[in-house]
Amino acid sequence: MIMLGRGRTVQVLGSPLRRSRSVVTAGVTVGVDKDKWNPLGACLFALEERIHKKSGAKEATAGNPFLRGGWAPAREEKEAFHLKVEGHIPQALHGGLFLRNGPSPQHDPAGRYHFFDGDGMVQSVFMAGTQEASSSSHLIQTPRVEAELKAGRPLWIKVGDMTGMSGLIKLLVLEPLKVKLGLVPKLSEVEKGQANTAFLHACGRLFAVFEASLPFELGLRPTRSPDGSTEGVQVVSLGYERFGGLTHPMTAHPKVDSRTGDTYFFGYDLKSAEGDPFMHHSVVSSAGALCRSTPVDLPEKVMVHDFALTADYSVLLDLPLQFQPKKMVKTGTPFHLNKAAPVRFGLLPRANDGGDVRWFTFAEPTAGFTIFHTMAAWDDPATESVVLFACRQDDFSLEVYGDASMPRVSYPTLWRFEMGLKTGTITGRQISKLVGEFPTVHPRTVGARGGTRFGYLSLGEEDESFHGAIMNGVAKFDLHLEKEVGRIDFGERLWGGETLFVPAAADCEGDEDDGYLLNILRDTATAETHVAIYDARTMATEPLAKIHLEGHVPFGFHTGYLAAADVQRMVARAAVHDAAASR
Repeated sequence: MIMLGRGRTVQVLGSPLRRSRSVVTAGVTVGVDKDKWNPLGACLFALEERIHKKSGAKEATAGNPFLRGGWAPAREEKEAFHLKVEGHIPQALHGGLFLRNGPSPQHDPAGRYHFFDGDGMVQSVFMAGTQEASSSSHLIQTPRVEAELKAGRPLWIKVGDMTGMSGLIKLLVLEPLKVKLGLVPKLSEVEKGQANTAFLHACGRLFAVFEASLPFELGLRPTRSPDGSTEGVQVVSLGYERFGGLTHPMTAHPKVDSRTGDTYFFGYDLKSAEGDPFMHHSVVSSAGALCRSTPVDLPEKVMVHDFALTADYSVLLDLPLQFQPKKMVKTGTPFHLNKAAPVRFGLLPRANDGGDVRWFTFAEPTAGFTIFHTMAAWDDPATESVVLFACRQDDFSLEVYGDASMPRVSYPTLWRFEMGLKTGTITGRQISKLVGEFPTVHPRTVGARGGTRFGYLSLGEEDESFHGAIMNGVAKFDLHLEKEVGRIDFGERLWGGETLFVPAAADCEGDEDDGYLLNILRDTATAETHVAIYDARTMATEPLAKIHLEGHVPFGFHTGYLAAADVQRMVARAAVHDAAASR
């Protein structure tokens, strides 16, 4: 038997699942006993509290919408069986696992709170049959989470803390002092993340990804309902992974080549010293071995969240959302969209073992825009160009805290960009004026020749609700015709996050739009949530099935899916992992 959350038990088949453990990183045991603070440590944390109070951070956090309502954190793990199902779960999804990652802070913030800051919590739904499903939640046990749970308070600086003079003092003075005095564990910079953003399913394994750290491996354990009648699946934490030599963080949006199974990704280091590469581009084989890492020189330190993959190139983005910590004192945040700085897209040949990136710079005078998510990219031999579809945003600020000072931003829309291989020029045009983000496509089109025909875009509205990355519909685009060809409105009061395309065929064969669109929707009036399953081909507004979830399910960021065969393989892998750990 294992304990879930506070007092709930469930039987786990096979090896016992340990809910917590000591993690040793670089010879240092993670965890700071909250009952054993030394006097100097108590003074330092008291000073930090005073700084936050004087700066107004406490008052700002008290009204933060990302800590209330649909964004209110979940602070216990839950599992539920025999969920109510309306309609019928499609046969192709039987035995599959739908997941969503997102922030769920386990402690009240020490200072300001940004929704990037919450601890990673996975919500998962196992679809056992036509009208049989179970759900569970799992707090990802990163070294950071384990240390802060043991300490009973936040220990490290987060994005929300990095604002104004108080943020600068915390970043440059208090943070290093805590480590020097032994008040917080000395973790590797690439093992301090919250693992709260997205998923990577590659080399037969599942990872939670967060762009400031290494990928964190997750496992699956079989569970059984209390009455013994139904089996379920629960996500568990395994640990950070380096693939035999990875030293830099992994983007939250790595790409798996649909032909080879190799994983392509980049990572950047905001603390890189002058003269050292700020960004690296790396490849991990389908067997899980690091193949190579290529330094990428950028003129400024910038926040880059995504990239794209074609059959011949990795498409890198050099966007002017610049990291300038000294400006925190005047403007409140270290990240600024420099409208005067150029926007560049770079092509790194995939066959290249370390050569130069070919950069394409926008000539338009108001080019200072940013991109958080790409939809699709491909090589076009007919025009000798590389085509990219992505969500462009002309104005953006990370100072989205949810208080009265929340800045207004522009809204992302779908654009088509083209890089001419012969001309060396880059152009772009808007495809739709719909406000949208979190694009999704059929996974077999990633890195493939021939391009992507259909893309799906989660839709938002031009009001304050969009700051929370919550959506009220999804649109289908024919990228070859460059037009919208279908739309689903979730309905009045229903809001969700990222909609995920899941192929109907486990082997990804069949028509490109033969599949389903999955999302977790919340009724803003009743606070009830359900998984909605739509037909991606017909785009019918009425879902094929609704799986009603129990209790509070917070909004989140990105979603993932494991087909039945992948679930079984991962369960078997976890059993081997447990057997090796018990020796």
